[in-house]
Amino acid sequence: MRKLRLRSLRRLPLLLCLGMIPPTSFAQEIPPGRKGTDSGAIEQRFDELLTEFRQAQTEYFRPFMEAKTEADREKVVLDPAQDPVSLFAPRFVAFAEKNEGSAPALKAWLWVLESSARTPRTIERGRHAGKVLAERYKDHPDLAEPLRFAFYAGPNEIVIDLHQRLWESSETEATRAAAGYGLAQLLRAEATARESGGSVTTDPAVESGERPPNDAAAGATDGADVDRAEDSDASSDQESARERIRELFLTVKENYGQLLFHGDLTYEEKIDGDLFELDHLAVGEVAPEIVGEDIDGQPMKLSDYRGKVILLDFWGDW
Repeated sequence: MRKLRLRSLRRLPLLLCLGMIPPTSFAQEIPPGRKGTDSGAIEQRFDELLTEFRQAQTEYFRPFMEAKTEADREKVVLDPAQDPVSLFAPRFVAFAEKNEGSAPALKAWLWVLESSARTPRTIERGRHAGKVLAERYKDHPDLAEPLRFAFYAGPNEIVIDLHQRLWESSETEATRAAAGYGLAQLLRAEATARESGGSVTTDPAVESGERPPNDAAAGATDGADVDRAEDSDASSDQESARERIRELFLTVKENYGQLLFHGDLTYEEKIDGDLFELDHLAVGEVAPEIVGEDIDGQPMKLSDYRGKVILLDFWGDW
């Protein structure tokens, strides 16, 4: 039987986050044609399904979580056939289809999308969920909230496509604002990964290691002229990506700037910070001025140390 060795658990944090979606974060809406249906009972059934999945997931990963050392974790093998995501996905799909249009059904489709978008063997299921969300739920009042923060899970082709389609087709202001803002952040994450030489998680087969990146698959090419041409093309692509990201941010700010992003923070305020970061805090940019007091209470400026090696330690407590 084919086994799965856990050399890394890049998908685990995402699934744990999905399992922690608050059941009350969505309004309970009775869809057209379903009057008389107990929306509370539908919500309860979704909560029970989600709880059952969490429990199965905990048991599935227990050997890895209980391993004492890195060497012990390297020895852990899991059976892909028993992966709770694969076992529970058909149940979430069936639940969503049975309760079409309801808030719990929306949550079920989001679960399917986010749990299926990053591995080759589940990618088609993820694409189907994205299509359903874009076509049937594009104006659902509860879609904007999860959409607004979806970019924190990192970019992949399905999530980017969903944001693009909702940005173009939704007639709900809150959803369009969230889709446009999220799309800008996803494209920004892609661009940052490319600039730093890291991997861009838009291809699940590449991310899982089942297929090498395009440049690796094509084979290495020698020659200084080719290197210079590639550097020039990369620089042009980076600038084009940055301009598209900036344009998206500015469009969202212009059209939806006064809408609340989160708490009392508006999209305009949030995007102003994002634009400053985009223009001044990119890799290779000169650090902006920092003025304050040193540990002895004496005034200091970052620019006073220009030309010296400086370690800046930013931290927060919340």
